[in-house]
Amino acid sequence: MQPSVYVETSVISYLVGWLNRNDLQVAAHQEVTRRWWATRRTEFALFASAVVLDEAADGDPALAAERLRFLQEIALLLPLVYEVCRAAGYEPPLVCTPFELLGESYEL
Repeated sequence: MQPSVYVETSVISYLVGWLNRNDLQVAAHQEVTRRWWATRRTEFALFASAVVLDEAADGDPALAAERLRFLQEIALLLPLVYEVCRAAGYEPPLVCTPFELLGESYEL
């Protein structure tokens, strides 16, 4: 059985676009993520949530399309987690962004 890995938005973002030449730490994260994705991702059962899909769809349309292409290979976990929690009598945790927690429409 493969180990399960939750893939959050930064992982997908590191896979897409140009390497960051202004921030060496970000560039290193991008390089390691891309190397892992190319060589070892098949060793893991990958999962993401609907929140990751929503976040990956934001921004530049071309980059968003590429991020969503990577996510097509990953199973969606959030609906399953909600079903399992509720079936066991628990209310699942709320996964949201700080903007959603504000409870109002907010534009940067």
